[in-house]
Amino acid sequence: MDAEKRQVKEEAVKLWLGKLKTISYDMDDLIDEWNTFIVKSQIAKKACSFIPSPCLCFSKIVLHRDFAVEIKGLNKRLQVIAKEKDMFSFHLIRGNFEEFERPITTSFIDVSEICGRDQDKNTIISMLLSENSQGLRIISVIGMGGIGKTTLAQLAYNDRKVKACFDKRIWVCVSDPFDEIRIAKAILEALNEVAPNVVELETLLQKIHRSIERKKFLLVLDDVWTEDCTKWEPLKHSLKCGSPGSKILITTRKENVACIMGSTTLFPLGQLSEEECWLLFSQMAFFGRTSEECKGLKDIGRKIANKCKGLPLAAKVLGGLLRFKKSREQWQSLLDSELWELEEAEKGIFPPLLLSYYDLPPTLRQCFSYCAVFLKDSVIEKDKLIKLWMAQGFFKGMQHKEMEIIGQECFDDLAMRSFFQDFQKDENNNSIMKCKMHDIVHDFALFLTKYECLMLEAEVVKGPKIDSYNGKCCHLVMVLEKESSFPSYIDNVQKLRSLLIKSYNKNRSIEGALPKLFDQLMCLRTLDLSWCLIKEIPKQIGKLIRLRYLKLSNNHDLLELPETLCDLYNLQTLDLTRCRSLRTLPFGIGRLLNLRHLDNWETFRLRFMPKGMERLTGLRTLKELAVSDGSNGSETFALGDLANLSYLRGDLKIRGLGNATDVTEGRKAKLYDKKDLIGLTLNFDLNGRVCGEDLILEALQPPPHLERLEIRCFKGPILFPSWLNSSTLDKLRRLTLGNCKNWEYLPPLGTLPSLESLEILNSSTVKTVGVEFLGVESEHEQTSSPSSSSPLIGFPNLRSLRFSDMREWDEWSYEIPSSSSGVIDITIMPRLHSLDIQRCCRLKALPNHLYWATSLQELSIAWCPSLSEHCRNEWPNNAHIPNIRIKGVNVLRYGHVPNYKDVINCNPLIAASEVKPNGMLCLSVYDKGAETSIPCFSPTTTISLSRCLSHSFPIPSNFANRQLILKYFCSPTMADALVSAVSQQLAAVLFQEAEYGLRLVAGVNEEEVKKLGSTLQIIRAVLVDAEKRQLKEQAIKVWLDKVQNVSYDIEDVLDEWKIAILKLQIARAQSPSTSFLLSKVRSWIHSPSYSITRAIHRYDIAVKIKKLNQRLQSIAKEKDDYAFTVDLNRKTDLEPERPITTSFVDVSDIHGRDRDINVLINMLLCKNNNEERGIPIISIVGMGGIGKTTLAQIAYNHYKVKGCFNKRIWVCVSNPFDEMRTAKAILEALTGVVSNFTELNTLLEQIRESIEGERFLLILDDVWGEDERKWQSLKYSLDNGSRESKIMMTTRKENVATIMGCSTLFRLGKLSKEECWSLFSRLAFFGREDKQRENLEDIGKKIADKCQGLPLAAKTLGGLLRFKRSREQWQRILDSRLWELEEAENGLFSPLLLSYYDLPSPLRQCFSYCSIFPKDYILEKDLLIKSWMAQGFLGETQHKDMEIIGEEYFDNLVIHSFFQEFEKDENEDSIISCKMHDIVHDFAQYLRRMKSFMVASNNVEELKMDSYQENVHHLTLIHDEAVAIPNAIFNVKKLRSLQLNLNDNSAVSASLAKWLDQLTCLRILSFKDMDYGVKSSIKAIPKEIGKLMHLRYLNLEGNSELERLPDSLCDLCYLQTLNIRSCKNLMKLPHGIGKLVNLRHLQNAGTDRCRFMPKGMRRLTSLQTLDEFVVSRGDVESKSCSLGDLGNLTHLRGDLEIRGLANVAEPSGAKKAQLWTKSGLRGLRLKFDPQDIQQIKTEDEKFVLEALQPPPHLETLGMFHCRGPVAFPSWMTSLTMLKRVQLQNCLNWKSLPPLGKLQSLESLEIEVMNEVKKVGDEFLGVEREDGQASSSSSPSSSVNNKIAFPMLKKLKFYYMKEWEEWEYPNLWTSRGEDSVTIMPRLHSLTIHYCLKLKALPSHLLHNTMLQELHVRGCPVLGERFKKGSGEDWPSISHIPTIQIDDQLVLGQDLGFSC
Repeated sequence: MDAEKRQVKEEAVKLWLGKLKTISYDMDDLIDEWNTFIVKSQIAKKACSFIPSPCLCFSKIVLHRDFAVEIKGLNKRLQVIAKEKDMFSFHLIRGNFEEFERPITTSFIDVSEICGRDQDKNTIISMLLSENSQGLRIISVIGMGGIGKTTLAQLAYNDRKVKACFDKRIWVCVSDPFDEIRIAKAILEALNEVAPNVVELETLLQKIHRSIERKKFLLVLDDVWTEDCTKWEPLKHSLKCGSPGSKILITTRKENVACIMGSTTLFPLGQLSEEECWLLFSQMAFFGRTSEECKGLKDIGRKIANKCKGLPLAAKVLGGLLRFKKSREQWQSLLDSELWELEEAEKGIFPPLLLSYYDLPPTLRQCFSYCAVFLKDSVIEKDKLIKLWMAQGFFKGMQHKEMEIIGQECFDDLAMRSFFQDFQKDENNNSIMKCKMHDIVHDFALFLTKYECLMLEAEVVKGPKIDSYNGKCCHLVMVLEKESSFPSYIDNVQKLRSLLIKSYNKNRSIEGALPKLFDQLMCLRTLDLSWCLIKEIPKQIGKLIRLRYLKLSNNHDLLELPETLCDLYNLQTLDLTRCRSLRTLPFGIGRLLNLRHLDNWETFRLRFMPKGMERLTGLRTLKELAVSDGSNGSETFALGDLANLSYLRGDLKIRGLGNATDVTEGRKAKLYDKKDLIGLTLNFDLNGRVCGEDLILEALQPPPHLERLEIRCFKGPILFPSWLNSSTLDKLRRLTLGNCKNWEYLPPLGTLPSLESLEILNSSTVKTVGVEFLGVESEHEQTSSPSSSSPLIGFPNLRSLRFSDMREWDEWSYEIPSSSSGVIDITIMPRLHSLDIQRCCRLKALPNHLYWATSLQELSIAWCPSLSEHCRNEWPNNAHIPNIRIKGVNVLRYGHVPNYKDVINCNPLIAASEVKPNGMLCLSVYDKGAETSIPCFSPTTTISLSRCLSHSFPIPSNFANRQLILKYFCSPTMADALVSAVSQQLAAVLFQEAEYGLRLVAGVNEEEVKKLGSTLQIIRAVLVDAEKRQLKEQAIKVWLDKVQNVSYDIEDVLDEWKIAILKLQIARAQSPSTSFLLSKVRSWIHSPSYSITRAIHRYDIAVKIKKLNQRLQSIAKEKDDYAFTVDLNRKTDLEPERPITTSFVDVSDIHGRDRDINVLINMLLCKNNNEERGIPIISIVGMGGIGKTTLAQIAYNHYKVKGCFNKRIWVCVSNPFDEMRTAKAILEALTGVVSNFTELNTLLEQIRESIEGERFLLILDDVWGEDERKWQSLKYSLDNGSRESKIMMTTRKENVATIMGCSTLFRLGKLSKEECWSLFSRLAFFGREDKQRENLEDIGKKIADKCQGLPLAAKTLGGLLRFKRSREQWQRILDSRLWELEEAENGLFSPLLLSYYDLPSPLRQCFSYCSIFPKDYILEKDLLIKSWMAQGFLGETQHKDMEIIGEEYFDNLVIHSFFQEFEKDENEDSIISCKMHDIVHDFAQYLRRMKSFMVASNNVEELKMDSYQENVHHLTLIHDEAVAIPNAIFNVKKLRSLQLNLNDNSAVSASLAKWLDQLTCLRILSFKDMDYGVKSSIKAIPKEIGKLMHLRYLNLEGNSELERLPDSLCDLCYLQTLNIRSCKNLMKLPHGIGKLVNLRHLQNAGTDRCRFMPKGMRRLTSLQTLDEFVVSRGDVESKSCSLGDLGNLTHLRGDLEIRGLANVAEPSGAKKAQLWTKSGLRGLRLKFDPQDIQQIKTEDEKFVLEALQPPPHLETLGMFHCRGPVAFPSWMTSLTMLKRVQLQNCLNWKSLPPLGKLQSLESLEIEVMNEVKKVGDEFLGVEREDGQASSSSSPSSSVNNKIAFPMLKKLKFYYMKEWEEWEYPNLWTSRGEDSVTIMPRLHSLTIHYCLKLKALPSHLLHNTMLQELHVRGCPVLGERFKKGSGEDWPSISHIPTIQIDDQLVLGQDLGFSC
């Protein structure tokens, strides 16, 4: 129990539980095998006399020995697991460990933040305000976790009407457990506002009784869980003395809790509507965003909001998560992700559901989590679900009840606890038949079963990433589309216990895979092969000895079942529904002794049942029983054998009763004893005999509780069975009599008291239906007194009556017999709702009772001409019936109009209407020439007519957009992250071995690799504790180094093995046929040299794995020496102590910050904005040690602040955020008294009263918590203060400030150099003489500079130097690295360690990796993320790329203030580079000491490298041309990163081959030339680079003399990034580049001499970055990629330039590029060659441009060297997100495109358009408006809606040598007003070398916000703009910045306004 709860937060516990579960499954399998062996022996013993056979005896002995060996093995494994458990300190008593923090709710809420629920709120409020005279009314709000029950209760509680209605309002958060004493105290606190000291429940209840006596109160009990009524009742009784009208409002997840608490009203709370959910989501997600940002993300946001399915909690969590996601890619990634793989969902959405889950009994937990096998939004059949649970053995050990009954109870319990929804009940609305799961609940189930439950959808079945599931996957659901082939790797997942295949009759590949599947998947319990187009089940199915559930339904071509199926002795359910071609069941079916459910509905061709079926005494379900016609002799199941099947229940259909020859067989069947039968069908068949059928029918008397009965094809005489009466079948609800052709009248069915539905079909001999039908007896037959006062009722409960195909029936009337006192008083069919009569051609009229004495709602008459005519004539008698259908014509009333869909298939129908003078509406209906007039009495009645409807029900597409779900779980430490990644790779190797048939040799097998993984997991369990303790314990640090080193070595070996497999895959992919693989395999055998090489390589891997195992075992053994703990929640003294801050400060000790202090004080003193909601919150954000607390202290104690606020409160919040402690601290500060209140709500009420109307200042110092819920209640309670109050908080994390609703963000920067020196010198020179000061000042200033403006560093180093007397000591500090100083470790790094430990697990290694960069280095975000990828720090999921994960990690480090000095992109949206503070860099080096190293150019460090050689993994070389490369580098053979920051690469070139030969473990290699110089470039990459098999990142940027890359580079199968930017002389890429199947980023901008792309590039389907794609000329066409091959690169994103478009030989190929589908593209540059000679025809250029339509979210577009006529592509103006456009050298364009239509365009650059002479109306893209042709009443109405270039900020024109005019002559109204607003936001205009341009348009001179005007080489404009004298000078003089021909001209009023 303890382990299961702790696994949610502790990965090590989860791994241990996984082992335990695996061995439990293995034990279960072994026990199953043993039990099967026993059953098989018993059956064999009964079947024949057993004569001992020596061979058989020997086989049994061997089998027994096998069992013994396996049991021994399991015992050993179990002992190891039991030993491991001691590491976790599990608790044996429930309750010692709180599984999940239960939130404390309060009554406080900000109503303005609530979206929707208006109707629900009004309903609840009306319930609360209603008067009740009968006792205390209890209202219960019920719903699933996160649905909004508490919020609804808060809304009602705080409503002003509710406040006014009740004398006392009390809020109590009950939660679990239900502590009656705590609850009583909470009520008493709220009533008396004093914390009671009483401990006796009786005394507390007496006090409550007295406090509420004769008072009208409202008590809200929120979050109630208990089902123990004894705990609630005493409290309930004490509350009954309140005034009438008092109410109790309860919120709970469990319906039975509401019932137990005596609820008078249940209010089930539903989901939000789609629009309400969107409003809530958008309110969170778009908080603080501009309208432009919102517009760009709205479409994705809508889709994400739809994933929430109306669950408010999900909308808030996902919206809050996206608040911090800036890019569209991050939003798209979240949309594509499954909720259960999001860490944020695990923290925010799932905790409430976990509480419900932990409240379940253990059996129900596994039942619920198993529901993950159903697809989202699929209908779950209760019966099927229970059978699946049974098959998994969830009800073992519960012998007191049948499994089906237990399953029913489990299902009902889950339904009652709100885990299911959308219920479909049976026809009586009594029992749930089907349901659904909310999508979020389904995600939660997947979260619980991750790695155990796997879903493969149609689009990913061809190549899923199943390797991480191998060995763990127990339940597999697979959806196959028509074109999918059955995946071969499935049979490798050998531990499968459930396999459910969904094909829906679309895929025929399954049948061929079954033999191998059955051979391998021996552990299956559940197998679903329905709808799989299977014709034959292979005999291998008999090997699935553990199978319990086999579903073969809807395989319409299945002819027979193999006899081996009868070896499945454990089979419980066999579903053969609608196997319509099935001819026989296997003859050995009697051996299936455990079979409980044989579902053979609609197996029409099954003509008999095998003889052995009578032995299936446990059978509960038998849908159909076929009575044999005798042709199969004695080998058939006889009707009398039914007696043995005494447990039958549900529905039973007996077919072929006409074949029954012996009446005694019918009696032997003893149907009347089968008390659980609910439905019975007796079918005599049309071709059966007549004689004796009445006796058979009489003998088959059903049980008395039968509810459904059908009798069909009965040909007996007019003698109804005696049991068909009210006394025998008093529970019968439905009755169907069909094809009983010898009956002349109907049975007396009117006496059946419970009959609700009656169908009589094809009784062709019945002529009249009269009183006999009612069952009324004549007077002399009456036994009761004629004077009886109670009237007779015929058909008392009948609701639906149907007659069909009664061809001779002509009369329906009742001649009621008389009694001595007159006619018998009888009521007929008083509840009839629906009457349907079809094909009763002779029937003339309906009986009178149907016109006047019924509640008939529907009347349908079809193909009954006489009756139809009668109804027309008697219209007034039936006009009251709401829904009438006559002859296929619907007459629907009361506003019900049929949907168009319903009448789309109707035959032609003409209707005319006429209103008569008397107000009657007459409708004439023309149906095939026959006119029918239907008068209607009410002129207001609505009548619609339609034909008989023909409905079609398409199969819903439940499986669209589903993909493989995988998650990589990150670890809690840096070392653990590495170990976790290695463990994952181990699983992958095991899978790949199985898939490709590649086995380790020389004794190393699968078990060796598993052993490696198992030992790693044991070590991993203690790594959290080890990492914390290493800071103070050197021995542990050494041990951790060993762990890390061996993990790296394991990773290298696994890389080698995976590369071997990958190369084989690549070779197979390049082969024209699969025969290549076979030839490859044969070559291993037949080619001696190749085979030997291959074997040696594999032998090397095997030996390495063995050695690694030995090392790892030794390390695991050593860990026991350190007494590690695995309790992640344990607080140890090894963690940095969190300081407790106060408001006290000595201002005289503070240096600097004067400006910051003044700014902050002004913020505190300024008046609040009246429009702002709530109290303003000012957040001071900055890194640890920057001085946030000091600044807050100074502001808090400033005299102006003291005078401004009535109340000042200081609270040190720290981590964790304890709302109770914080509330008590605030109350203590306000009242000066220690608070004894124990309820948060009471505390907040007290705070609210204490600050009411007061102007207060609250300082919350050192805030870390990101749980918004904990802050909200406190925040709302503070809203009662004065509007001029302020809240100020300090935090290191910007997202904390955002989450807390910060209105002003104050980012605290560094001290200035002088301020830092002042602070440092004051401490360092304290008590020194002037002479000493002068002697040390020069060194002191250099040391102070090392502090980089960080106050904590200045104080720490200054304090350290206070005690250093000599200059040598000061010099030593100056020369030392900070991270090497013990004092820095204790004083400086402790605050940073707090931030470090607050990082999510995988971010720690990402942060510490940054130490490899030099100090003050500009960190490019893109480079950093690619480096993290290369090191394996970013685990990729199916729906989230590593790049997206890396961006999130980077943003998280930014939020935690680890980075600074940000450079953003041109839109200021995204950070592109940053720096690290030097102290933070020192801290990162401190964490990575001995792991990262930097060698400077002066070789000083080379001497120190010897001691680092084994441990150094990351090396940065800073190298000058004058210095040789250190030789020691060649000895550091375990290097994983080598960064060369060089000014001269020539020295590298000489030794490059040697480097590559030695450093074979490299993941990252960077030869970036910093100066891009020809002199320093590497000229050639040696072929040895192919040896770097582990390389992921290769940077050759700027090596301009590099001409070619070696072909051996293509052997780097795992290369992810290849950067060859600015390699200007690179001629071509290697031809084998297609082998780089893992390449994701090819950065090739600036490789201008590269004239084509190699053909293999089309195979790089993972490519995301491609700077340039070159269309080749014809001379290299055979070896190059075509433009259409871009279509394969579906994942491209970022910017793409396509060069050489003039070389397109086949214009139609451009369409194949499918650029419009590449949604990740943000920039596109289309370049035709500038040369005069081009291959493309000018008429084809337009086609190519049209075909290259970009995706709709493109932001940047460039078009260059277009030579065609003025025909720009039609798609250009449809790019609504386009921000930047560049058009250059389009020499034949005579006009400009209508770019004014682009609503988002911000920058436009037009260059070298030689044919453009005029820019006019066409440029704006708006139509002419003359004011008269407009259809609008006011010409200005349309004017106001037209804006050209609405967002344009920058406009540039270059070299437009023929351009003369720029004006818009046609855009004026008839009144002379400008009809269009043009460029309202233009900020900068640049015009260069437009020699003939005469003037600027007036809109630029008068109507814009133009700030900059740059004109050069434009003589006419230059003259007009001459300062003072120019003609247009007055019009432009207001522009702040004017530059004419490089001369800065200053206009009037040049100052920028603030």
